[in-house]
Amino acid sequence: MDLIQAEAVADIIDASSKQSARSALRSLSGEFLSKSVL
Repeated sequence: MDLIQAEAVADIIDASSKQSARSALRSLSGEFLSKSVL
């Protein structure tokens, strides 16, 4: 697990809404990173 994944896990734990949790899950799966690079 790298730092980005660890931060995404922390974001999931700290999520205050379903949307925040979904965003963190996308980040954990790499979707955010791959879209931002393209």
